[in-house]
Amino acid sequence: MTRNFANKRYFVSHLEPHDRPEPDRLYQIQILDSSGRAEAWGYVGESETELVVESHVVPAPVLTAARRQVLGKGDYVDDDGNPIRPF
Repeated sequence: MTRNFANKRYFVSHLEPHDRPEPDRLYQIQILDSSGRAEAWGYVGESETELVVESHVVPAPVLTAARRQVLGKGDYVDDDGNPIRPF
């Protein structure tokens, strides 16, 4: 089954150490559905330039937005990494 991830919204966060799947995976990127629930998610560290989640390439501005987050905090962003209103 192929999912359409065009014009998606994301929730990006800077994970606390105890929430990381691996020590170097500092950030979580969630791809949200129209109700604001996570359809899929992935993790990146400081050096990754690309994240592919279920055949969807997460836009680079979304990775940048994740890296702007304060430890333990997150934000809703669009494809361009711009903050958007929560659902």
